[in-house]
Amino acid sequence: MAEDLNAGPKANREFKNSVFTLLFDEEEAIRDISGALLGKKVDSNTKIEKTTLQNVLLDGDWRNDLSFLLDDELIVLVEHQSTVNKNMPLRMLHYVSEIYNHLYNKDDLYREKMMIIPNPVFIVLYNGEKEEEEYCEYRLSKMFRGLKGSPYLEVIVKVYNINKGHNVEMVGRSLFLSGYVAFVAEVRENNKKNMNREQAMEKAVDECIKKGILTDFLNKHKQEIVKMLVTEWDYERKLAVVGEEHYQTGRAEGRSQERHDNIRCFYQAGFSVEVIAKALNLSEQTIKDILGI
Repeated sequence: MAEDLNAGPKANREFKNSVFTLLFDEEEAIRDISGALLGKKVDSNTKIEKTTLQNVLLDGDWRNDLSFLLDDELIVLVEHQSTVNKNMPLRMLHYVSEIYNHLYNKDDLYREKMMIIPNPVFIVLYNGEKEEEEYCEYRLSKMFRGLKGSPYLEVIVKVYNINKGHNVEMVGRSLFLSGYVAFVAEVRENNKKNMNREQAMEKAVDECIKKGILTDFLNKHKQEIVKMLVTEWDYERKLAVVGEEHYQTGRAEGRSQERHDNIRCFYQAGFSVEVIAKALNLSEQTIKDILGI
């Protein structure tokens, strides 16, 4: 094994961190969710090594949400998404390459004896408000330009819709995941009420505690969680302001390519077509045409 993945300076977590990453930061929660996602019991004897990347600066504030190594055999990478992002196979390829890079010494690559490495599993848990199918797969080969025949490289990402009422059996196998799904539903319900954002988030947390949803976790991290939820909303507003400035500048100077690059960056960062369209005052179809989707 090579260097510690979490050693050294950590990436800016202000916008990337979330209730999801905080919830699944402990081994108990990792065992719980991995059993549900893999469909098998992961007991206390199973060796767990967290491999979540916290010091990799991809596009400024990027880090992966959750990844862990089970008994040195399986690397499970889990991304939580509130917007559909079909670039996830490429992002997962970046993540797993970086993880392998840290797990093994580079000199091992030049030894004659074949290395045996952990098998990767790529999973996205979707809980956005836009209606999406129960389950689908994203493939890296779908992104290749002019592919003919079988690809020489493939990444398959399993995408599960975990909104309330979806993939009930799988979600129900995890106490932490089912609690998270119920928590998100409560947050959305309170977000519709006529109160300021912070009050709505605090009320959502209090209601979950009363109902016995993630009680210990919410009691322990209440203020941090409320701040995360409010910050996420502020970040979307900031995107709208910055996006409009970029668009106006690009239009005035006729730099359509710059506009297109900004749109792709927003999309790759996980923002939906709808949010980008509103931010730039463009139609959703225009955004889709630029993105080629």
